[in-house]
Amino acid sequence: MDTTTGCTPVGPVGNPSTCVSPASTTAVYEAYDAGVANIDWRERYVVSDVHDQGRCGSCYAFSTIGAAESAYAIKTGELYDLSEQHVVDCDTVSYGCDGGWQKAASGYLSQDGTILDSEYPYIDGSQACKSTEVANRVFTLEGSGYSSVQKSKAAFKEAIRT
Repeated sequence: MDTTTGCTPVGPVGNPSTCVSPASTTAVYEAYDAGVANIDWRERYVVSDVHDQGRCGSCYAFSTIGAAESAYAIKTGELYDLSEQHVVDCDTVSYGCDGGWQKAASGYLSQDGTILDSEYPYIDGSQACKSTEVANRVFTLEGSGYSSVQKSKAAFKEAIRT
């Protein structure tokens, strides 16, 4: 925590001059409760930069990692750039660059945990899983790593809180 600002610096992705504090994430919940129609998550520093999957059919890995990054940032105030390549190479239920499923990728991350992109960078292709070569895990998704949400504003608001 930065003692001059009272904020927790955003993880390796963020602009060093900005930070997310627990008050910032509380403000998100309060805005939903107040009925605010739109929230720009970029202004809350809880989404990472846009990534390019190239020609690899790894959209399932990118969407799963993006959701995990943002969910973690909303909950903790720390935004990390996580490895999509880890999911492409190691989620054995999906098919690497030939496609896969967010549900399978979430399930994999709930077992093995997440790795920083800097430790397992994206290559726009599939390769043998190198998960065991990287000791550090940022976090592990709880439960299955995903949940189904009913199609209602109230259900969505509650899902954001948890």
